[in-house]
Amino acid sequence: METQLIQGRNPVDITSNPTDHIEQQPKPASHNVNVDYIRNETLVYNEETNIQLVQSDFSTLDSNNWLNDSIINVYLTFVANSTGPLKKVKSVSTHFHSSLVCHGYDRAVKFTRRHDIFNTDLLLIPIHKPGHWILVACENLRGDTVHIRLYDPKYGERFQSVLSELEKFLTKNFEATYGRPWEASRFVMVESDIPKQYNDHDCGVYVCQIAKYITLELAFNFVESDMDPIRELMKSELLWGKIKTTPFTRLHQCPLSTKASHEKKRRLSTKKSEFAKRTFSNKSGDLCWINCITQLITRSLDAKDEVNVYTELGRECLKIQQSSCPKIGFDCRKIRNLIASGPFVHLTSGQQDILEGFDAINTVDEDTNACKWEDIANIFKYHSRIVCKCASKDCTISREEGALPKMYMTVPIPSDLFFCQISSDKMRTLIEDNFRSQKFQPERSGCDLHQSSGSFELEVIERAPDYLLIIINRITTKLADNGELIYVLRDEQCIVPQIISIPDAQKNENIYHLYGVVEYAGCIDYKTGQTEGHYTVDLKYGSSWYHVSDNVLKKLRNAAAISKKPYVCAFTRNYC
Repeated sequence: METQLIQGRNPVDITSNPTDHIEQQPKPASHNVNVDYIRNETLVYNEETNIQLVQSDFSTLDSNNWLNDSIINVYLTFVANSTGPLKKVKSVSTHFHSSLVCHGYDRAVKFTRRHDIFNTDLLLIPIHKPGHWILVACENLRGDTVHIRLYDPKYGERFQSVLSELEKFLTKNFEATYGRPWEASRFVMVESDIPKQYNDHDCGVYVCQIAKYITLELAFNFVESDMDPIRELMKSELLWGKIKTTPFTRLHQCPLSTKASHEKKRRLSTKKSEFAKRTFSNKSGDLCWINCITQLITRSLDAKDEVNVYTELGRECLKIQQSSCPKIGFDCRKIRNLIASGPFVHLTSGQQDILEGFDAINTVDEDTNACKWEDIANIFKYHSRIVCKCASKDCTISREEGALPKMYMTVPIPSDLFFCQISSDKMRTLIEDNFRSQKFQPERSGCDLHQSSGSFELEVIERAPDYLLIIINRITTKLADNGELIYVLRDEQCIVPQIISIPDAQKNENIYHLYGVVEYAGCIDYKTGQTEGHYTVDLKYGSSWYHVSDNVLKKLRNAAAISKKPYVCAFTRNYC
């Protein structure tokens, strides 16, 4: 669809501020682009979608806002029309998939009747999931081999079920259109080599740009920090109904407001990166476990605007966080001795399990019946409860257990993943499924009437904490050749996801960003399960990662160099 430019004017440079030219331009005669000066707001009317974009629609393109359906529908229509006659590209409405899921095939097919979708080289399908936009692209629908690709810059494989839903629709639609079975070979796949989204508000912009880049067959060259200037570029493209067919460049002039926004972000980033990078001494050779714990605690204190500490342990951690690091590193023996009391008195000497250190911080004082180190424990502590449903088919009874405080969540590596590298998407699924998937417990009854039926259980977080510790359980057991049960330290590589999403009891999606990974490297006594080894930690400062081994600190090349044998993964809802 062509857009007629304003008579007597040169085409506006779409790399400039789209509002710079509005006051001097007369009202265009074209119905495709209409600027209403009487009401002093910009209106874009697209005949193909029958959608009007008013000023409130354009405001969704402002920084940190979610894009609405109208913006995405019109933009993808312009993208589809940007290739000319040599390549047939079509886009369907954002309401197509929701109609398919909620109302079935008969309602969804109404969105594809205007054109033969099987006579296209590329079909763009924007899909809205709760709080998130994704894109599905069907390539070569009129050929013998069809590729159905899912582009999700944030969660990867989470919404893979969408692919099978669309494949069923296409199969049925082909039979209804041509009166014969769809005989083409279909390949359903997830695209992972795409720009990554780490925030929770730019998903719509990513979908629009990914659609643009795959349509024009451009190499992806944008990152999350480019979103603000890309949003301004999209405003210009929408105003003129014309897509810029060259790759995004960071050399174009942004509006002053955008420049100011980038300068503010730069200052904040600089401020956060000014925190001193801490190291810790370990002359005795058995303090690496408490050194790593203190690293995670003090790094979390860096990002807090207000720190409320009132215990001796809290004051000691705050003292380290606010002090200049000595050349030999901080001494953590006092912190170790503080938490080593009661059932954890054995922590005063020798190499220890880092999990026992966190358990000791969360210990209850016998005299007061309260958490002894509550101020530090509350940094990571969350309350979770178990929702149980009876497994019997004839029973509708369910119960909820009381909420219990927890310092960390343990994620076991399934036995079917032996001897293979576990991808970032798979690790994210393993972590998130702890709070998304019901687990069958045959030994636990869901009600008093059907005690032998077992129960389906789901763990629910009452309120998401600011910081979340995930324990990757790498220790398992197996039978030796002599029939004895021995302990095994699993050696698979696990790529830790940079972001995860955890729901809470209010069904809110809480986005967490990775800021620390503790690795345990060593050996294990196969009979006793006792371990001997060394703890190290990878920490994020600003946009860079650093590897810290006691008093030795080394900058990593990039995030891909983070340890692939994690034991403790630390996530935050704040940026460190």
